[in-house]
Amino acid sequence: MRGRIFPSIVIEAGWSEGERDLKADARLWLWGTEPPVGFVILIEHVETKVLRDDRPEDQKEKRRFTESEKEERLADGRVIELAEPQANNEKLERAWGEQLLRLHHEDKLMKPLLGAVQSTLSIYRRATNADDDETKIVKNRIDTEEGPRQQDIYRHFHAEIYPKVSEREIKLRWSDILGTLPEKFPEEDFGRDFCIDLQQFNDCIPDAIEGHTAVNATDRAFAILKRRGEIFVYPSHSEQKKGVGPNMLDGKAADASYVPSSGSSASLEENPPRKKRRQA
Repeated sequence: MRGRIFPSIVIEAGWSEGERDLKADARLWLWGTEPPVGFVILIEHVETKVLRDDRPEDQKEKRRFTESEKEERLADGRVIELAEPQANNEKLERAWGEQLLRLHHEDKLMKPLLGAVQSTLSIYRRATNADDDETKIVKNRIDTEEGPRQQDIYRHFHAEIYPKVSEREIKLRWSDILGTLPEKFPEEDFGRDFCIDLQQFNDCIPDAIEGHTAVNATDRAFAILKRRGEIFVYPSHSEQKKGVGPNMLDGKAADASYVPSSGSSASLEENPPRKKRRQA
């Protein structure tokens, strides 16, 4: 709405095992804004990790793979290899990513790029004294100059939206969303409901899953090639300044020049990188 610094409704999405705490984000939106955000919609994705090991039981007992080895193998235990050599690092990474993505969709990877996904939608608002269901309240107590203060949030709604979609109806009263009647907002609509269609959320998730799987394929391709020493990793700008990180030239720091890549006029074989020696 015009005149508001912050929105009336916020939508956030993320993975349950991610670094971000979605409920903490919701609390910040609800209690850290003025005028306050009315509702926060959280979409949480939960991955059920799976492993496809089709080897005979005796082979499984005889040879147990590490997590890194599982990423590089087919479900039958064979090591994944690229069929054709590539001209440079960029093409090599791309070819590996595409191959991993194809093998994932064919259910041939020992460690799939992404397991089964279940998604839920929750709606949170500020908790009030009238909220008596303790199971739906996320409590948070903070210390202020005026003393301890509660910044609890209340789960107003919760339902599965993927792979199954709930048929429950979501209605939020405009007056609850906006708080006060905004200028030029039709007064007759202020008491009406704002409806949320869960099916629309369900329809968007498959594309999001496919995009996330493609990112995982790229990340795993890079990790595999790095472990095998088939690509050269330059130090970051921060690592250069500190004189640390992979492939720093011995005795060089911020003003050090890069070791030329294999595609340059001087090859890595002519100028092999050396690890920086640590001072005792």
